[in-house]
Amino acid sequence: MVLYREGEIVHLFSTSSRRVWFGLAAMALIAALVAPAADAAPRSAHDELQLSGVVNTGEDALAFAKVSVYSSSDGSGSKLLGSARTDQDGSFTATYRAPRRADGVVYVTTTGGELSGSGIAVPGTFSLASVIGQPVDRQTVTVNDLTTAGSAFALAQFIDGKKLSGPNPGIQIATQMVGHLVDIETGDLGATITNDSNGSEATTLNTFNDLGNLLVTCASDAVVCDDLLGLALPISGSAPRDTFRALVNIARNPWQNTTEIYDLVAADAYVPGRDAAPDGWTLSLKFKGDPTAFAGPGNIAIDTEGQLWVGNNYVHESGFILPDCASDQLFKLDPTTGDTITYEGGGVDGVGFGITIDPNGDIWTGNFGFKGTTCPKNPASDSVSQFSSDGTPISPEASFVPGTMDHMTGGGWTQGDISWAQGTVSNRNGDIWIANCGSNSYSETGSVTVYRNGDPDDWFVIDDDGLDKAFDIAFDTRGTAWVTSMIGDKVFAFNPDGTNIKGSPWDLPSGSRPMGVASDSKGNVWVSISGRVEIPCPDVRSDVDPSENPGVAMFNKRGERSPTGGFTGGGLTVPWRIAVDGADTVWVANFEKGGLTNFCGATRSACPKGHKTGDPISPDDTGYTSELLDRNTGVAVDSSGNVWLTNNWKNIPIQTNPAGDGLVVYLGLAAPVLTPSIGPPRQP
Repeated sequence: MVLYREGEIVHLFSTSSRRVWFGLAAMALIAALVAPAADAAPRSAHDELQLSGVVNTGEDALAFAKVSVYSSSDGSGSKLLGSARTDQDGSFTATYRAPRRADGVVYVTTTGGELSGSGIAVPGTFSLASVIGQPVDRQTVTVNDLTTAGSAFALAQFIDGKKLSGPNPGIQIATQMVGHLVDIETGDLGATITNDSNGSEATTLNTFNDLGNLLVTCASDAVVCDDLLGLALPISGSAPRDTFRALVNIARNPWQNTTEIYDLVAADAYVPGRDAAPDGWTLSLKFKGDPTAFAGPGNIAIDTEGQLWVGNNYVHESGFILPDCASDQLFKLDPTTGDTITYEGGGVDGVGFGITIDPNGDIWTGNFGFKGTTCPKNPASDSVSQFSSDGTPISPEASFVPGTMDHMTGGGWTQGDISWAQGTVSNRNGDIWIANCGSNSYSETGSVTVYRNGDPDDWFVIDDDGLDKAFDIAFDTRGTAWVTSMIGDKVFAFNPDGTNIKGSPWDLPSGSRPMGVASDSKGNVWVSISGRVEIPCPDVRSDVDPSENPGVAMFNKRGERSPTGGFTGGGLTVPWRIAVDGADTVWVANFEKGGLTNFCGATRSACPKGHKTGDPISPDDTGYTSELLDRNTGVAVDSSGNVWLTNNWKNIPIQTNPAGDGLVVYLGLAAPVLTPSIGPPRQP
């Protein structure tokens, strides 16, 4: 191993100084943003508020039902704030005391009642719900089958029996995500699930409608209710006591009894419904940005407030990409609205797989510099960019050579001889590690550049034999950096100072072509074995044959691999990035048409009964499918338990526009993680 260090010059106003200033500014901004608005919560816990609305199931109003108003809690249970009874037409008005916590989430549930059309009493286990969010006086709400399904899925990770609880911003974001599925005020379908990006493009709407139809069926048939509660079981513990909690269990365990649950649906109050049982009861949505923004998004970094930061491979030109040049934009997606903010500057140039957020909240991107055959300019592919948490560029802007379209080597931070940057990752000390997929003056094969404390003027380079096309980096519980070598078929592990740990590197079977790497809370490291992918940085090696045997390998603290060929199944096709959630469950993005893959992780209590570490949870043949998915490279879990994927490339690339065009989210599917995710996953 050869270790290169820049060393002697000290800059009076270094990047570290700037980072401190921007960090303080970011903290002040975050404090202002999370402070409750004056009209979002009452001034006093003794204030009385009024909530009015209507309760119905299918075409029937739910008469004489009890409506209970609760607020979320971080304690042992939710707080009952007030209650009311519905009239013959299902309407109600409830007066309730404001929750003591200004940031508490208000929600309502129903029990009992009878169908207005027939006078038949609903089963005792029949319960509807609506999660409202921040309390406002004289609020109106609809409680029906769709609001129940939307609330159950979006807040699945925060509901435990009768209790709704969890920390911010996760629970607040989850509450607002309900609106993508259903309008809480009217009870009609939400704007996102019916828009041009979703709607007829996928069966999400059909699945959502049939969850509503399932409740309509149950309302008039106690046997169906009993069967539903017996099928929608938690991982451990007793069966749910009502239909709302049954839907929560379906959201958290979508693989379970899919056909049997589908066969219970007899009503058609909500159309269109499904033609057959799903591979899993998941709800996925696509976000393209407003206006459409994404063109080959490669990876995702999620900040403290739950905002998604995304880079583009290509510049977006009104749906077509000619010339196919590297994008100079960075995007921030608000998951609650689906809107994007565009940032430019800082030398951003065709962000590939590299994006991270450091402990100060700064966003870093690896400027891979994509270039298609019709692009007249040559990207430098020699830098990383840095932005403050408010989107202000910190790294230098790019400039051009007069009379040409070629970039000068002045955009972004270039110190440390960056070369075709891919994985760009911060550790908890604020060191930025950059996987150089291309060659530089230190290595003809690949290397890693490290910026100590995020200071580009204080760097060193790691060049190790076999570190051929370095691709991704992850930090384990001891702060060790694990690096994949795509063509070297190796996995390296380095101490913070760049020296190898004992046993490093570890060989993978020839042609494995490892890509993504992630750590869990137990000290294990998970590696995706693509079996076929090779990134052109800048060239593809013709002398290295792929194995065509994809899988996911796990290394424990001692560097022992299990199994030799990797875990398979769960719909795995060509694995790219790996994410580990707050329960150590493993999620894999696939770069070939299929679905989201889910493996049992190191915490077996979070897995279905009988599963051991590495066993697939998602369906073997399909994964959790969605027509909204293209070829996915990035996957990330947020603080609400949503799983996000990047549509990086079309399944069948076309010349005018080969790039994927959006982010796809699976609602409430995973155990929430503290964001930004720096090092092993932590629970919020």
